[in-house]
Amino acid sequence: MRKLNKREFFLTYLVVISIFILLGDKFFILPFRKKHRDFFQKIKETEVELKTALLMKEKKDNILSEYATYKDFLAKKDSPQEIMAEFLKEIEKITKESNISVISLNPREEKNNYKIKLKGEAKIEGILSFFYKIQKSRFLIKVESFSLTLKDEKSKTLILDANLVRTIL
Repeated sequence: MRKLNKREFFLTYLVVISIFILLGDKFFILPFRKKHRDFFQKIKETEVELKTALLMKEKKDNILSEYATYKDFLAKKDSPQEIMAEFLKEIEKITKESNISVISLNPREEKNNYKIKLKGEAKIEGILSFFYKIQKSRFLIKVESFSLTLKDEKSKTLILDANLVRTIL
């Protein structure tokens, strides 16, 4: 075999090194890069899933809080008597808190509406407090009509005649 000159030796050396680099890339570096790329792709997919799950949890929490706010307005599986009893308890509680002396409470039921005719007496502050508490009640209560008359000319006590309606959706 003949001896290679400097230039041929350099080119041979360059070709052998290039082949080793290509083989090293093909069998060692390329699989590592593929695993690395797959790993980061999986991380991105997991991040997207986590963000989606977090958004869903936030929506669920919002829905549950809104449901808690409005659940008293929704139809329950209670009997009409239980609903009316609950309504009467709420009205009695509000009248006590407002210092209204109840003269009469006459309940009646119509379709999805539960009505109470209330007759009571109190000072104007108590009546205003009663209307405010009806408005802020946990039930959907509407004052359908009301009238106020003086008990007598010298007293500051008023007689309240009111028709209250609780609607069940």
